[in-house]
Amino acid sequence: MRKVGYYLIFSLFFLLAFILQTSYEISSSSISVSSLTSPQFTTITIYQTQDISLIQEKYLINFKKGASYVQFDLPKMVDTSSVHLSLLKHPDKVRVEEVTFSPSSNRALWRIHASQSIEEQLEITYFTGGILWEINYDMEIDEDGEKIASFYGWVTVENKSDKDFTRAKIRLITGEPHLLKEEKRQVLREVERIQALKMEADVQPPQIRKEAVSEYYLYQIEGERELKGKETTCFELFRSQNLSYELIYHFDFDRWGIFPQVIYKFENNQSFPLPAGPLKGWLAPSGIRTQYLGQSKIEYTSPGEKMEVAIAEETGLKLEKKITFFLRDGLEFGFRKDLVKYHEEEEYTIRINNFLEKEVNVTIRENVPGEWEYISSSIRVQRKEAHALEFELAVPAQEEKHFTYRIQKIFRLK
Repeated sequence: MRKVGYYLIFSLFFLLAFILQTSYEISSSSISVSSLTSPQFTTITIYQTQDISLIQEKYLINFKKGASYVQFDLPKMVDTSSVHLSLLKHPDKVRVEEVTFSPSSNRALWRIHASQSIEEQLEITYFTGGILWEINYDMEIDEDGEKIASFYGWVTVENKSDKDFTRAKIRLITGEPHLLKEEKRQVLREVERIQALKMEADVQPPQIRKEAVSEYYLYQIEGERELKGKETTCFELFRSQNLSYELIYHFDFDRWGIFPQVIYKFENNQSFPLPAGPLKGWLAPSGIRTQYLGQSKIEYTSPGEKMEVAIAEETGLKLEKKITFFLRDGLEFGFRKDLVKYHEEEEYTIRINNFLEKEVNVTIRENVPGEWEYISSSIRVQRKEAHALEFELAVPAQEEKHFTYRIQKIFRLK
């Protein structure tokens, strides 16, 4: 027992000596401690669908020959397993000996050894949460209603972290990355690969570099931005002007009742896809907004693809729907003479009243749940789906148009 006690005292003595020696080395004037606070460059890659961002910060530092310490304050929401320091200029003359993390101060401390006094560029990369981005769209209709005068997207970046980022290049990524710990370095390498590509910017202002990255899509915003901690920053992503559109009045009685939705159908004329996001519509003669038309949402839209934006209802058009024929037949009975199947044949008359002072083209969607068969209609069916029919009709100003269609519903009781 006494021998064990000697070993314990001996071990504690050397542990204490090591701690004191380490403290002395850091505080000694012969070993410098550099705090990284003012980066040369910062790149922030923000994923839209998950609360994760890749931060890359570059610093220029002068090392004395021998051992030095570099300390770096990390955001509170950092993933410490992703923190990495790279030596970019002289990895053959400068090396990282060890790194420690202090959870209490959220600080990383690297011990670095230089074979000579030398200037070195460091890059620190890490994943952190708390930086989010979204896009909002605005659509302005001109005075005569024939053109979309302006259609543009605004990016909002919210920095919920406690860290300020200055001189930051911002890259925005759409998609669903799988960010398990063992996959994060793969994502890091993929982003670094994109940054090495020569991507031409053809949209102004601001310029956007874009690159498909497997299941992701990257938007690189030209210029440098400042993202302060606990603040939100907005900037314009793109702007299109004088876009032609098709105006559609869309009836869907089961969803919207007797009045149609006004749908603006136009093409994404950008060379890159548009991320999903909310849209506000405005009447803006001579570029001055005079009336708020309504709000909708744009789904992810590829270049050249047409989008449909429903932002208001039109009360100057009205739908009336009546059943004008009904017949139940086709009764089938089972072994015990119980009813197992029957048909119901129905005819509907749809009337569209146009109280506007212009002719309009309308689409009418009729939803038919369950099992059914189409029989006939007085106008051509434009689209037939598993549970819906869709018709199109031109209605002159101040007039009424109507049509009929007939279906057979099938009911199986067993």
